[in-house]
Amino acid sequence: MQIPESARTQFIWNLVHSSLQIRARIYFLGSSRSFSKMRFLDNAFDTVFTMKDKLYAAADSSIIFEIDPKTLETLNKVNFSKEFPGDAKIKFTTAHPQRTDEGSVINISVTHAQKSTYDVIEIPPSTGEQGEHPLEGGKLLCSIPPTSGVAYIHSFCITENYVVVPETPLVLNLWEAYTRKFKDSSAAEWFQWKENQRSRFHVVDRKQGSYAGIFTADPFFVFHQVNAFEDDGKIFLDACCFHDHKIIDQTYLHNMRSPIVPGEKKLDVPDVRRYELPLKTLEM
Repeated sequence: MQIPESARTQFIWNLVHSSLQIRARIYFLGSSRSFSKMRFLDNAFDTVFTMKDKLYAAADSSIIFEIDPKTLETLNKVNFSKEFPGDAKIKFTTAHPQRTDEGSVINISVTHAQKSTYDVIEIPPSTGEQGEHPLEGGKLLCSIPPTSGVAYIHSFCITENYVVVPETPLVLNLWEAYTRKFKDSSAAEWFQWKENQRSRFHVVDRKQGSYAGIFTADPFFVFHQVNAFEDDGKIFLDACCFHDHKIIDQTYLHNMRSPIVPGEKKLDVPDVRRYELPLKTLEM
């Protein structure tokens, strides 16, 4: 269904950009130039989270690091691509896994292949057994086929019963990826903005592990969600939304280091928007 403009609350965001919003995206700028053997830097700079009672650091990558909460020393390296036991071929996961009230960790794996998918995966809480593998018990909850190209997904959100996966019009351009050797391009240039393509919210029932449906909205780009919850038969989702993807180019170092010109802005300021997703009107 289309979300009516009246169902979306917009707030004026008059705060200074946080470092999470303005720093250069290592996912785009630091990746390998080989698409067939796409490898990303293992600089887990983006977030820290707990999984199986241990602390991990992560970014847009298939690799996470267990760290000592007191010394911040690296204790262990975990590779989802090689070690995930569930039925999913993981290329990389989003930078912001979500922890449930029960102690499970949910994340989205985006698989670039002949049949690409957004895979919702779950790692259960620790069993308490000695020598338990960090990904032990991991499983695939649901696979979602992209609707029109594989989108870049940096984060997502969960509620008590659902996982909401945002799909924006910033999608992978396979031609750009395959011809990168001739153009000496970076991964940022492998994605294209489809200005006439609507954004989508894919909703997954995380208790049943089933696809619940899809909502559409006017095009936007998003790095981070603020909050999500259920009330009165709806999912309420708050997110920092940009009108397009230009923020990615704006966070290149040459722009960040350039002198500030009075009257000109270096960075687009996102809207903090609230989307209302009425569950009764979900489209499959």
